Amino acid sequence: MKTIKKYSILSGVVLGGLLLGIISVQAALTLGLGVLTTGGDISIDGVATSTFSIGTSTTSGVILIGGAAQTGLLTVGQSTGVNTVGIGTGTGQTTVNIATGATNGKLVNIGTGAVPNLITIGTTNGTSSLNFYVGTGNFVIGGAGAATYSIGTSTTTGTFTIGGEAQTGALTVGQSSGVNTLNFGTGTGQTTVNIATGATNGKLVNIGTGGVPNLITIGTTNGTSSLVLKAGTARIAFNGQLVSNGTAPTAGGGTATVSAASTDTAGSFTSVDSGHVSSTVTFAATYTAAPVCLISAADANSGLMATSTYTTSTATNFGVIHGTTTLTMAWNYFCIKNE
Repeated sequence: MKTIKKYSILSGVVLGGLLLGIISVQAALTLGLGVLTTGGDISIDGVATSTFSIGTSTTSGVILIGGAAQTGLLTVGQSTGVNTVGIGTGTGQTTVNIATGATNGKLVNIGTGAVPNLITIGTTNGTSSLNFYVGTGNFVIGGAGAATYSIGTSTTTGTFTIGGEAQTGALTVGQSSGVNTLNFGTGTGQTTVNIATGATNGKLVNIGTGGVPNLITIGTTNGTSSLVLKAGTARIAFNGQLVSNGTAPTAGGGTATVSAASTDTAGSFTSVDSGHVSSTVTFAATYTAAPVCLISAADANSGLMATSTYTTSTATNFGVIHGTTTLTMAWNYFCIKNE
C-alpha cells in the first residue's frame, strides 16, 4: 500500500480494477487493492464528451455511494443543461428503493422546485398497479387555484372506490364557499346513479336541508321520463305548498275553456253560456290508465248544479256531466292515477 501526497494524475489510470479519468488529489491519497481513500477531497473529471463507468461488470456485487453516517449533501445530477438522470432504467426486474430506511422519518421531495414540472408516476401497461399509503399525518392533493384534476379519465370497465369499508368519519365531496357546480352522472352514457342503496342498515338521506332558500328539481318532463316516490308505513310527508307544473290540457267535447295555469293534475275550466249538459277536458299527456278526478264548484252558477253533477274519466280525458243549462259555470279539478 502506498501513500501519495499532493499528486495529480492527468491521464487515465486503473486502480484496483477501477477505471478513473483525471484525478486531482490535494491531500494524502492511499491506493490499495480495490480501495481508494484520502483525508481530503477527490475530484474525478474528464473532457466534455467523456463517459464514466462504475461497476459495469458487477453482477452479484454491491455498489455503495455515500457515507454510513454522512450528514452532508449527496447529489446525483446537477447539470444546468437539458439532461436525463436514469435510475433503475435497465431491462432487468429491478426494485428501486427510495427513503425506505425505518429508523428515522424521511422527507421526500419530488419535483418541488418553483418551475412548471411535468411529473409522471406509473404506467398503464399490463397489470401495473400504483399504491399510495399514509398514516395519521393525512393525505393531501393540492394545486394552483385554476388547476384541473382528472382521475381515471381513460378507465372503461374499471371500478373506482372512495372511502373506507368500515369508515366512521365524514366523506365530503364539494366544500366550496363560492358559487360552484357538483356533477354526478352527467355523462352522455346510460348511467345508473345509486345513493344510499345499501340494504344492511337504514340510511338518513338529506337533500337541500340547509337553512337557506334552496331550489330543488328532481326529474325531467322529456319523453317517457318518470318519477317514483315510495314509502313504507312511515308515509310520505309534504311540508309546504304542493304545486303542479306542466302543459295545460285542452277543451274536449262539450263547450269549455281551460285556464292557462292548469295541468293534467290540477286546474280549472269554464263552460260557455249555451245549452249544454257536460264539459270535457282532454289531458295534455295520456295516462296509462284512467285517473281518479275530483271536481268541485268554483263559482255560484256551478254551485247550483253541484248536487246533480257527476264526473267521468278515461286515460285521455275527464268530464263533468250535469243537467241541461245555459249558465256559464267554473269548475276546479284534481286528478291522480293509482297504481
